[in-house]
Amino acid sequence: MTKTFGRLEEFHEYYNWYGGGHPYNEVSTLHFRILDVLDKIGSTKTAGLVGSIIRSLPIDVDRQLLLELDDYEWMANRLVKRSGCEGKVVETCLALLGDTAAVPDDTIKPSVSKLYRAFAGRPQLENRAAQVLSILCTDRKYEPRIRAVFNRYRARKRGRLFRTRTIRSPVPDRPWVLFYMARLLGKLADPASSDCLISALEKDPNEAAFGRPAPDTVWVGMLQEDNTPCYRAAAAYALGQIGKRSAADVLMKILGNMDNALDVRHASAMALRRIADDSKAQAIARLAADYPDVSVKQVLLSMSRRDD
Repeated sequence: MTKTFGRLEEFHEYYNWYGGGHPYNEVSTLHFRILDVLDKIGSTKTAGLVGSIIRSLPIDVDRQLLLELDDYEWMANRLVKRSGCEGKVVETCLALLGDTAAVPDDTIKPSVSKLYRAFAGRPQLENRAAQVLSILCTDRKYEPRIRAVFNRYRARKRGRLFRTRTIRSPVPDRPWVLFYMARLLGKLADPASSDCLISALEKDPNEAAFGRPAPDTVWVGMLQEDNTPCYRAAAAYALGQIGKRSAADVLMKILGNMDNALDVRHASAMALRRIADDSKAQAIARLAADYPDVSVKQVLLSMSRRDD
């Protein structure tokens, strides 16, 4: 199976076998089936496949961005960890993200650097490095360096905002790196990450701060702009994963401000459901009573109905 996987074509070459879509944003069924077998038997003989596993990860531009890993990403995570190559992957990705202390691996770097021009534009190298890092890193010892990447990209100047009706390439790197680093900080769940995530929610401009896109451009335009993906949604969700109870007041403020994007408010509600104690029950119930967005309201109501 390992020899077969290593001889496969690039993942996008197989998408026509099982249906339409965008070829660079679909998981290859053939890649999935082979990795599934290797994962289920607990194979540790996958060090030679790490580059191929990385290249098989669909590149996230116009596919759905999740606050948690999907099944294929978790499977890749387990196989790389069992291979003993997690450290090589992490060091390589951190080096590409500007960590001067990182030591990239020459056998891993070409696979992380492999880019594809997806329908909504070509991600930059930093985008891909951040995506791969967020999927394949599991060791909490890297948290300080990942947090440093998050803070470094937060400090960068914002990019373009709502100025196009057309697909543009390359895709801005700042918001994508921030999204993936916030997602990773949540996965690592180190309390040391809390302050920078709270700061991103409290101090960074919300998604409506620089205006709103016209309805006929939002379907693709926001994918190219510096407001998307909403990294503040990933920051809010991460606080729930970390279990930072003192973040509840910040999350409540986010929920009460409609200038925060819907996914930021929904992620805040999801985080609040994990960390809110009884002292917040009445305030949450009042907020839920006439909340305008159904998806957020359902999360808030689920907190008031729970038995615990």
